[in-house]
Amino acid sequence: MKVNLKPCKTCPWRKGNGINPILIPGFSAELVERLRGCVPPRGESKDGIYKIMACHGSDENNPTPCIGYAAVEGEKNILLRAYARENEFSILEIQKSCADVELYPSFYSMYDDFYSSK
Repeated sequence: MKVNLKPCKTCPWRKGNGINPILIPGFSAELVERLRGCVPPRGESKDGIYKIMACHGSDENNPTPCIGYAAVEGEKNILLRAYARENEFSILEIQKSCADVELYPSFYSMYDDFYSSK
């Protein structure tokens, strides 16, 4: 499987891209609430089996992982690590590729910014 190594231009994980998160196509308050199941609870950082955050621009019938999510939170998600191995891509490679992209440092940082911009 070929995976983009950089988040898309409207990725909600991109910090300071000038896009109000509530205006991102396919991204909504309802979706943001459901995405909390893709990461450990606030204040925790333990590895676990979490849902994989799909790219907001991917096909609902064939979703692909969000690259911003994979770069920031991917290592904590055992399910994403297994998915990456099965689909022959590397979370570490994504992280290295995103080193020059300003991303939110955590899901909850993005989450808080989303709600402060509403």
